[in-house]
Amino acid sequence: MDPGSLTRLLGRSAALKLLRSEQAPFVLALGDETFRQKGRSEVGESELTERLAALLEREGVAKGTEADAQARRWITTWCDEDHRWMRRFWVRGQDEQNVQLRPDVERALRWVDELTPREFVGTESRFEQIVALLRQLAGRTTADPQRRIEELSKERDALQEEIDRIRQGGEVEVYTEVQVRERLQGVRDGAGSLLSDFREVEERFREIGREVQERRLEGMLSKGGIVGGLLEADDELRESAQGQSFEAFHRLLLAPDGQDEMLALVERVTHLPEVERDTDATRWMMELLDRFLGSAERIEGAVRSMAGQIRRVLDERRSGEDRRARELVDEIRRLALGIRQSSKLDIFHEIGGAPELGLPLERPLWQASVQVTFEDEPVDLAQADAEERIDALFQRIPVDLSQLRETLESALADRGDISLDDLLRVHPVELGLAELVGWLKVCAQWPNLEKGDGTDELLIHDRLAGSQTKVRIPHWKMTSSPTTPSMIQTISVNKKGEP
Repeated sequence: MDPGSLTRLLGRSAALKLLRSEQAPFVLALGDETFRQKGRSEVGESELTERLAALLEREGVAKGTEADAQARRWITTWCDEDHRWMRRFWVRGQDEQNVQLRPDVERALRWVDELTPREFVGTESRFEQIVALLRQLAGRTTADPQRRIEELSKERDALQEEIDRIRQGGEVEVYTEVQVRERLQGVRDGAGSLLSDFREVEERFREIGREVQERRLEGMLSKGGIVGGLLEADDELRESAQGQSFEAFHRLLLAPDGQDEMLALVERVTHLPEVERDTDATRWMMELLDRFLGSAERIEGAVRSMAGQIRRVLDERRSGEDRRARELVDEIRRLALGIRQSSKLDIFHEIGGAPELGLPLERPLWQASVQVTFEDEPVDLAQADAEERIDALFQRIPVDLSQLRETLESALADRGDISLDDLLRVHPVELGLAELVGWLKVCAQWPNLEKGDGTDELLIHDRLAGSQTKVRIPHWKMTSSPTTPSMIQTISVNKKGEP
């Protein structure tokens, strides 16, 4: 702690603001009498007003209708944002609002309790609780199996020793009346502190919803910002030490076995003579589980309320966006109608080129891909020359070069000369590129080959693959008179069918 942080803390604490107020005695007395002593977390506004008016008359502050009017004004003031000592809210199915104490008022009540001299101050049970917690910390924080076994063995031996002593006729040790009162007071103090912590968790969830609502009204949040801020705040709360402890308690509380055990324990405790003589303690114990369940339910209700508020915010934004979209569509329709009714149309934009239409029915139907299998292992031709690579290609695909050469000789015998383009149109390629390469090799080795400029376009077929390929082939011409053979020239192939 430092003076600066303490100054800020004291300046914004609603509990300290309450203690400085002249109305503090009435707020604390009303909170203790109406809420704490009766074990209630919320009451109707009319009932609270009646109780405050009765308190004002009893203390001589106001009388009759003036006391009623002043009580209503004070409760309204205590619930506003400047004070935040109480909270008013609507409950479905009721005609009036309920009022609930805020955590700062309960802190002030606990501090006042510390100032009040106690009739009975128990120390033994609290010391035992400290020792028990130290044992838990020492035993549950070591990962050594042997040490844990030793500690459990000591507990087992102590229990067995007590069992043996009782069986041998020994007396059973029981708590004295002082010890019972001391531990009962510890239960009440612990339960009261726990219920107060519940209200802090509930208040935190309500603050998250209120912050989102305020930022929405200021126009600072988009849909993503609302959801993101909500999730970040929720994660921060749930991952905090307080949130994790509450989650663990909530699981234990809602477990059927845990509720049954607690009911059985409360039933046994309330029948103790020391507790039966104290009617207030008996009533308080009987209502303990209901108070825990009610507090947990209110926290769940705060979470549901926050989620509902966020959902309404998102729905409002979506409705606004839908309305804006409809307005834009209507504006476009009005402009289009005005253009249609206008006799003169101005060109406001030009698109170059002819329009391209894509019709869904022009798309080809799906066909299963062809599964190709190879009978032989692949051959590494990285070190082979061009001739060896072509020969290896012909070994893989059934292209008979001698048959191609005989076909060329037969064509020249009939015509005297023929171009490569005419030759392949008369004798179409059926084995794809492998056969085309074979024709190029046969023609390149022909003794009388005349190479012209340019290329010719040709569509070749692959009967094995069931496909077609458009290629460009060199403009060659073969004649029956002898010439010098030449090497194979390169051809350009476009698998998409474009030369």
